[in-house]
Amino acid sequence: MRVLLCLMVLLGSAIRVAAPVQAQGSSCTTCLGTLTHDTQLYTPLGTYKRHGSSIPKRGGKGLVLFVSALFDGPSASERWALVKALAQFGTFSGVAPSTSNQAVHGQKPITVPTLDLHNSHYSSRYVLFDHRDVEDFWGNVMQKLSPADTKLVARFQYIPVLIVGNYYLSKPMVEPEEYVTDNNAAFSFAQLRYALSRNYNGLNLLGQLVSDINAETNILVALICHADGGKPSSVCAAHTVQGLLKHVK
Repeated sequence: MRVLLCLMVLLGSAIRVAAPVQAQGSSCTTCLGTLTHDTQLYTPLGTYKRHGSSIPKRGGKGLVLFVSALFDGPSASERWALVKALAQFGTFSGVAPSTSNQAVHGQKPITVPTLDLHNSHYSSRYVLFDHRDVEDFWGNVMQKLSPADTKLVARFQYIPVLIVGNYYLSKPMVEPEEYVTDNNAAFSFAQLRYALSRNYNGLNLLGQLVSDINAETNILVALICHADGGKPSSVCAAHTVQGLLKHVK
């Protein structure tokens, strides 16, 4: 369920194998594996749509803007692909494991493991990442949007809002329902992080989830490459990324 975003309140501030995957601990929260060849079956750019001809810039860099809420399931789901994509262009610090809170605002009864970016820092030579958590774990107002951010998201009445250059996410590509097992229990953070770090794509629900996250990651990487002029070439020249860039305008 996509949650309404009250802007007036916020203004002012490959071959699959079926081997089992075991959850493993790691000190590297954002180590989510290398880029893969996963792609969308139907629409090359998934649910990302163009919102203009000009690419928003800040500090001379292409802009990635993410407006989310700590409690929100779709926001929680979106962070995996977003963090993995941004990690190709820079480095994160201060990212912590977390979950969504299905008890807030009538969300679906699904707890989604996620990456908490609220106290994180992102550094990149190529892209500027602007992130705001507008509501906390219990749905209370948390961070306000700046006037510049408010102007960019004025057309949207939901969260999460994700704008990458001159493209935006029109609908979550990986839904919270994908984060549950056959027994309707949520995958754990450690289990999912480990599966992503190993690029696991087994013939089960976890394998499909990893593949879907990786497919969206590739789209995001292509959109960032479009926004930053194709840098670095070590990332943007990848075969799958180049194939996606043919569909980016």
